[in-house]
Amino acid sequence: MISILSNINMDPIKFYFKNEDIYLPSFNQVKQELLDPKSKTNSEQIQKVVIFIELSEYIIGEFIDDNLLNFFDNEFNSLIKIIENYTKEHKNKIIIINNQIIDKQLIMPYNKIEIINYQKLVNNINENLFALATYRNIYILDWQKLVLKNGINNLYNYKYWCIGKIKLSSLAFELISSEIKNILNAISYSSKKVCVLDLDNTLWGGVIGDDGIAGIQLSEDGIGKAFRDFQKCLKSLKNMGILLCIVSKNNIENVKECFDNHPMMILKYDDFIIKKINWNSKVENIKEIAIELNLGLDSFVFIDDSQFERQIVKEYLPEVSVPDFPKDPYDLIKWFYDLLIPLYFKKIFLSDEDINKHHQYESNLQRNQLKNESIDYESFINSLQMNCKVYVNNIKYISRISQLTQKTNQFNLTTRRYTEIEIEKMINSYSYLIYALEYSDKFGNE
Repeated sequence: MISILSNINMDPIKFYFKNEDIYLPSFNQVKQELLDPKSKTNSEQIQKVVIFIELSEYIIGEFIDDNLLNFFDNEFNSLIKIIENYTKEHKNKIIIINNQIIDKQLIMPYNKIEIINYQKLVNNINENLFALATYRNIYILDWQKLVLKNGINNLYNYKYWCIGKIKLSSLAFELISSEIKNILNAISYSSKKVCVLDLDNTLWGGVIGDDGIAGIQLSEDGIGKAFRDFQKCLKSLKNMGILLCIVSKNNIENVKECFDNHPMMILKYDDFIIKKINWNSKVENIKEIAIELNLGLDSFVFIDDSQFERQIVKEYLPEVSVPDFPKDPYDLIKWFYDLLIPLYFKKIFLSDEDINKHHQYESNLQRNQLKNESIDYESFINSLQMNCKVYVNNIKYISRISQLTQKTNQFNLTTRRYTEIEIEKMINSYSYLIYALEYSDKFGNE
């Protein structure tokens, strides 16, 4: 169950959480709910707490001077301290709090002192909040980002505030609920694992087989820059532990030459864990990739500029996520950040295992190749030069243990999922022993 606490009326948000149990106490009861040991927010029923604070009301008709800065400092710091104490007492609960962007209602909007004080006010509040976010179970809902992207006038409704203390618009509630869900999904490691990419008119403009290296659009200006920047974004996915693959109807010699010799190419041929560059059905190629990586098709995202190819994959591989490709390549970067990341590749933490993901799967492919080349299974096992280490209650492996419980059923007979917070709680308890086994061989660690 999620407890949603706020100093404004948040009742409409419950309509966006139809599959979640929501507890919404009266507005402006944030401190009371957190401090009262008998409150529902302090009960075992609540696993997640969302704290949404809106502070613009306090500056209406006020000069932003030292007195107001001190007032905010004292008021917000007292709330921060209460949240911190609650966090320490409830380490197993997930706590989400928004950062601040205060409506810039200045009495003297062209006075440089008041402009500077306004910036100090917002910065001081958020710095204190970000310091609180060092706790493992506290996460930030980036309200600033949402307001800057969608416009303050589209997210606030002063009329509803006066009538029913509902300060936010329906769009604001929709965006906030979506961000909360994204954060919770990211905590649960729900990111897709594989990004399968077409090449022509996807990673670059034009068709390599027709236009040649000199003819494709990939540069530092015009439409070529849009594709080059998109490659930068895809490179970042690889660095986050997402496996990149190619599925393209092309001649492999043309593709290799392009990756090796085009001066504007960001992605390298070896950045892709598996390359299916042939004239076979893309459906069959994706199936083969899933088998070779030993991953379910529901871990895949397929990106292709061709509506025909996307529709075929949607029809025959419904488990694969197939987003619509932007009609205008100039929209690629916005599409990447606004759709691909929040829907498919959201992550909260970046572990060492994520960073080495490409190498790990590359090692698995080498093991499979060695297995196929070995005379028998015993000689294959002997040639691996295996080594195993066992760790007990080692906090170093909290992130990895949590990831494994979230992403696999093969060795998780109970299918129970555990967050990092829950694993840490068990390690610190006398009631559990948490074992971690580290495997290594001549190809690497697992």
